[in-house]
Amino acid sequence: MVGNIKISKTEQGIYKVEIENEDHTLGNLLSTVLQGLQGVNIAYYEIPHPLENKLIIYIDLEEGIDPKEKLIEALKKIKEINLEFRDKYLQKIKEMNINIED
Repeated sequence: MVGNIKISKTEQGIYKVEIENEDHTLGNLLSTVLQGLQGVNIAYYEIPHPLENKLIIYIDLEEGIDPKEKLIEALKKIKEINLEFRDKYLQKIKEMNINIED
């Protein structure tokens, strides 16, 4: 379960999003989707230390863009991708007459 989320700005003007209780799974997915959004110059993530249960995402945005709005936009995009995958998966299973309910 996602823990606390903190957003700050570095001296270089890059936003730093710290998310507790998350790992590479969310970091890779979120940073990849962020990179494809308009107004995002670059997005990447790191796990500071294996014993720290924390994910840090860095986002360089064009001037005047709110990092919270971009995070929400990215999460909505991830949800859309997930739903599209689910629908295609279920359709294929139906076409193949496979029963997945036990």
